[in-house]
Amino acid sequence: MSRKPIQPVYKRLGKRVRGLLKGNGMTHAELAKKLGWPRCSVTHTCNARDRILLHDVEALAKALNVTPATLMHGVWRCV
Repeated sequence: MSRKPIQPVYKRLGKRVRGLLKGNGMTHAELAKKLGWPRCSVTHTCNARDRILLHDVEALAKALNVTPATLMHGVWRCV
């Protein structure tokens, strides 16, 4: 059974998270510790390998010191 392809929205979110990590001078391991996630989950989010839940968006934003709106800005594009 093959996995469904990851939608572009997850790629844009991963890029956004990577940029905020860099801007905050944080590593994947540091973010994972703040979130209480395994480091590989942060890596998978950054590389758009996994889908994430809405409550995880809120947790990510808080850990990255931004609002959820700031985190998601430009991630969803209207068709």
